[in-house]
Amino acid sequence: MIIRKIFSGMELMRFDETIQAKDIEKFFEGEIPEKVKKHVVELNLKFRKISDEEYLSQKNEYLKFLDETIIPSGPKRKKIWQNGWGQNLEDALENGISRETLLPYYYKRGVSLMRYKGEYILPEDDRFEQKFLSIIQYTLAAKYFKDYDNIYELGCGPCHNIFEFSQQLTNKNFYTSDWVEPTVTISNLLEKNKHELGIGSHNFRPQLLDLFNPNLQFELKPNSVVLTFGSMEQLGENFDKLLEFFLNGNCNNFIHMEPILELYDREYEIDDLAYRYSIKRNYLIGFLPKLEELQKQSRIKIHSCQRIIGSAFHDGWTFLRWEKLK
Repeated sequence: MIIRKIFSGMELMRFDETIQAKDIEKFFEGEIPEKVKKHVVELNLKFRKISDEEYLSQKNEYLKFLDETIIPSGPKRKKIWQNGWGQNLEDALENGISRETLLPYYYKRGVSLMRYKGEYILPEDDRFEQKFLSIIQYTLAAKYFKDYDNIYELGCGPCHNIFEFSQQLTNKNFYTSDWVEPTVTISNLLEKNKHELGIGSHNFRPQLLDLFNPNLQFELKPNSVVLTFGSMEQLGENFDKLLEFFLNGNCNNFIHMEPILELYDREYEIDDLAYRYSIKRNYLIGFLPKLEELQKQSRIKIHSCQRIIGSAFHDGWTFLRWEKLK
């Protein structure tokens, strides 16, 4: 949704708040590297709280959506992802591999409402969401990935995260996977052109992987970390096979940037609307309670589960980190 289309006449309100490094630290378990702090400051991402009028307008958008007939997330939407990542592949083939050509198009929709720290905000920057994404990418690379040899992103789309991680790290094996072919082709292009791109110390190894029915021959190696970033949200309640895959593999470390519906407090309207929206979209639900059950059995340890930021309709970026106990 392009916010200017809905909230015309509000442009004179001042963007009087800025994303702070201290808030990023709260999201990611405390101290973040100086490199990330500097990046946050340099981005200078300004925003403002929305007005009551704007809130009512957004509420009406929710109510209209809840009355619509949609195709919920799941296998029926596979063609949509095939076409989306296919567009990024076409861009990369035509204009070369870069942050811009690999960036999913939903990051290019202009200024739109975001959900941040339990409230709606309106960003000043047209690429606010993309730039906030870069903060998360910097943090994951610098704080969480630097000590692992093998980094898996399951459902990695057009490899935009992997490409960014490759800029920040050295000597890593990046295992890229998705359930559609454009991802494999893009990853092969990264491998083929890695020296020209200045990321020659890495290896890029793609494979098709359906998260609904993961191939158990797809090996998760020791000294590795698994990332999902908005891919498990498509599973709804059908995450059992993937979780079994995690529990039976050699990897012990898992990070998810996904919507976690159990964190919504439905006594608050903003959370209740997001919950109802997410249920209709058939987003990931039940995963956190299952992990909590495994933690009670001393099979895993949950280190963090923290909402970070979301789009106009739901909190899509929750940082969830857990590990298997040996």
